[in-house]
Amino acid sequence: LVPKDLQALIEQYSAAAPEDDKTDTLSATLPRLDLPANQGHVVIDELRWGDEVARSTTFDFTSSGEGIQVTALSSEGPTGNLTGTLGVHSSEQGWQVQLAATVTGNNSKDSLAADFVGADWLWHTGNTSLSGSGTTWNSLLNSMRGDLTLAGAYAGKEPTPIEINAKLDNRPGEFALDNMSIKVGQGVITGSAVLSGSEQRKLTLALSS
Repeated sequence: LVPKDLQALIEQYSAAAPEDDKTDTLSATLPRLDLPANQGHVVIDELRWGDEVARSTTFDFTSSGEGIQVTALSSEGPTGNLTGTLGVHSSEQGWQVQLAATVTGNNSKDSLAADFVGADWLWHTGNTSLSGSGTTWNSLLNSMRGDLTLAGAYAGKEPTPIEINAKLDNRPGEFALDNMSIKVGQGVITGSAVLSGSEQRKLTLALSS
């Protein structure tokens, strides 16, 4: 499966769906990840998603009847390198998900290499640690908690600095971003965002600039 085929496959499944289908998906019970016992090492020379490019992506994985663990994840971007881990534990009680990722600047002249020409997002610093559990997609999203920081630039005619900071708060029945701060160039937006409801999702924003 080459990257362009993988992208087409994902786009097919992520196409806009009727509201009823989206509601059904969110309320559907998460499947048991009763996977064959296996472990391995994956190497992907290049990943492309539109204009974005990642090189030398590698990770180790272990699968079993209780889910999957991804460790030693590493990927090179135009101005930063991503490292991280991901774990999904599956049981009759649903999923338990843990994600940790860090972006560090690579300070490399390779950022100007032909592979990265045209990339729009130039991330050089970031850190996130998220966890959650649930029996449906809705309950899993609502349970997510942790912190997110990300800094870099948008590559226009002149690069525009961007910095994002937010905290995911575990609120019953809501997916909430608190202590949110988004800096774009000289402008700053702060506040919170809450996505609530099940049959009809409601987005509540409290922002100031």
